[in-house]
Amino acid sequence: MSLDPPIEASPGGGDHLFVRQATGLVRELSLTDNVVLSASYISVFLGVTYLTLVPSTFTGANIALAFALTFALCVPHFVTYGWLSSAMPRSGGDYLFLSRVVHPLAGFVVNGIISLVFIAGLGNVALTVPQFGLPAMFESLAFITGNSRWDNYTSDVTSQAGQVWIAGALIVITGVISLFSVRAVARWAIGLFAIGLVGAFAAVISLLTVSPSDFVRDFQRVGSVPKIVAAAHGDGVFPNHSDTGALFASFIILSVAIGYGYIPTYWGGEVRQARSKMLPAMLAGAALATGLLVVIAILAVHVMGADFLGAAGYVTFAHPDVWPFPSQPALYALITISHPHSWLAVLLGVSFVAGITGTILPSYLMLTRNSLAWAIDRVVPPIFGEVSPRTHTPLFSTLFMIVVSVGYLLLAVYHWASDIVLLFAIVALMAIFVWMCTGIAAVLFPYTAKKMFEDSPVNRRVGGIPLLSIVGAIDAAIMAYFIYITMFTHWGELAGLKTSTAVEVMAIEIAGLSAIWLAAFVVSKRRGISLTLAQQALPPE
Repeated sequence: MSLDPPIEASPGGGDHLFVRQATGLVRELSLTDNVVLSASYISVFLGVTYLTLVPSTFTGANIALAFALTFALCVPHFVTYGWLSSAMPRSGGDYLFLSRVVHPLAGFVVNGIISLVFIAGLGNVALTVPQFGLPAMFESLAFITGNSRWDNYTSDVTSQAGQVWIAGALIVITGVISLFSVRAVARWAIGLFAIGLVGAFAAVISLLTVSPSDFVRDFQRVGSVPKIVAAAHGDGVFPNHSDTGALFASFIILSVAIGYGYIPTYWGGEVRQARSKMLPAMLAGAALATGLLVVIAILAVHVMGADFLGAAGYVTFAHPDVWPFPSQPALYALITISHPHSWLAVLLGVSFVAGITGTILPSYLMLTRNSLAWAIDRVVPPIFGEVSPRTHTPLFSTLFMIVVSVGYLLLAVYHWASDIVLLFAIVALMAIFVWMCTGIAAVLFPYTAKKMFEDSPVNRRVGGIPLLSIVGAIDAAIMAYFIYITMFTHWGELAGLKTSTAVEVMAIEIAGLSAIWLAAFVVSKRRGISLTLAQQALPPE
């Protein structure tokens, strides 16, 4: 669909705002679709990798409790995004919220930062297949069958070339799926999520049938639980002791997993009954994913012990000679030590790959709908907003995001591999910063966009104060706390963050995105078009 719209004169008779009559998108997504897309992006399957990461990084954190408390702290975040989306049920998420409430420049910069986060996330999530999923399956098969050929496959997939080919294939395949209708994408996501759940339920059943003593005995076939735990204890790492500070600090990592359940807000223009269905979908999807993670965490800690899980994550890097496998510890591989069945190893491996593939799909919906919103407001070239009349999807934007994501993957594997932990920490900080800004926008919304707020279904007050402002303030305060512990306490350093590097990266991003918007502003101004008029009304459906 072309972006050549009619011209609407501004009230002052000077600059004009070009208004497109329709986006070309279609409201095809149901409540169920959005629940699954939300739960898929939180990703139970990716979450199981935190079972060794969190106890080894935030020593003394109760992982099951950390999952549950992170969800509770993210509720104001979900409500903030859900209510803003109910008031402005269009595509673009925080771009739309901040550009209409604060200023178009703020909207583009903040939304541009989170888009870069999702590009990085797309590549990082795809990399978990060759880094965790396939190695876990091959190591299990090598142990079960006694055939060393499977160990060779582990080496192949974890090599740089193997990671690029496998993760790159997932990026391209999911991108191609995203070229079809949004309803087709939702069907793929539901199917892949269902396959992933089969593996998750198989893991739960397997853990229910193993006792702690059975696991210690079974692990002797490949290594020694006491030796692994002793190696960690010898370095002063005691994952089994309780530390409230570590528990709250673990939110640095977990908030940017569970917190992503808000993702449906970016395609609000394609949701049926968006004003009433967005928040329930986000809360239901996040509750579903978090509930499964809590159950799996409780069972894993019961069977394997918090001491072992944390020690396993630690010794992999600090004492690799003590860890009996060539790759990092993975729950699904550990399960097959007590249940040495080839069919189970394959089931868990295939379900992990399916679940991760389903996690990637919503990224394309988010990225392409953001760029479409930018194009409607004339911040980027019109081609980013062109929507196929047949599939009702932004074709050029999707192809562009495939290329950019593959480019990020190549950099991550060949250039940033040694700094991947730092990169992950910076990405987490960027996401939390964006969410804090959106909380601030929610506080301001009833005052800077008064008519839009009063006409919206979220026009509620408590003691004369808009309820949205109260929730937004709570959300912003929680995110500010996350930023504080990330940047100004030792916990951020333990999570891999270098504050000076993070500040430099974000400063470069803010400057670059600001330059893009200002350039678009100047070009539009010369054509007699005002970008700032866009914040006075919602874009077309």
